Amino acid sequence: MDSKSPPIYLPLGDKNKNYLVTIVITVSDTEGASSRTTTTVQVNEPEEMEDTATMLAHTDSELSGLLEAGDTSAAVEIVNMVTSVINTREDDGAQEEEKKQVK
Repeated sequence: MDSKSPPIYLPLGDKNKNYLVTIVITVSDTEGASSRTTTTVQVNEPEEMEDTATMLAHTDSELSGLLEAGDTSAAVEIVNMVTSVINTREDDGAQEEEKKQVK
């Protein structure tokens, strides 16, 4: 009977669409009844961009814990979030190779 709402890791929104991400929310009860709604949220780039290595170090332990617990869905969300941040960066050629290695 406890409500459960796991953390959600969202990728960056599309810059050309003002960083908006559409989310579909479905709520179900134990009897099988459900309700569905859609909302839009703005997911911006971080205000202070860390370098790629620092960002990966911050998410690595959380990612490892999720994988050890068998929570592959949340792990995939984190990977998608980090990838979306890396993909939006406009780095010089030297850092482009680092981005390829991270991916």
